[in-house]
Amino acid sequence: MLLFVFAVILIRQKLSSFAKAPFLLLRPETIAYERAVKLCSQNGFAPNIRLQLDQLATAYRSCGAGLGVTLLSDTVVRMSDHDEPVVFYKLDSDDVSRDIAVMWKKKRYVSKAMEEFTKLAVEMFSG
Repeated sequence: MLLFVFAVILIRQKLSSFAKAPFLLLRPETIAYERAVKLCSQNGFAPNIRLQLDQLATAYRSCGAGLGVTLLSDTVVRMSDHDEPVVFYKLDSDDVSRDIAVMWKKKRYVSKAMEEFTKLAVEMFSG
């Protein structure tokens, strides 16, 4: 997971460096919100939440507009067009990754669409 701050630079940074910054997080009912609050807590602070948003893209754009900092995955960073004035910091923590799995029942038909989706997922998330 990456921290978006106000150019693309990947510098390892402790989340506690941003303890006083206003945070742009997703809504409390999302896993992303839970993970962000947990990461902040593990780093000794509660986030100063300025906005709770519905989408990661909105958080990214709001960060680029100077409204605060936000947490996003490296996948979102790789897929971004980088047209916002944002600096990317890689968080120095072992708790910012997660496993993704694609599963199906043995001896079941696997459609072409499922095969292509699996290839795409491996390509996007293995990097």
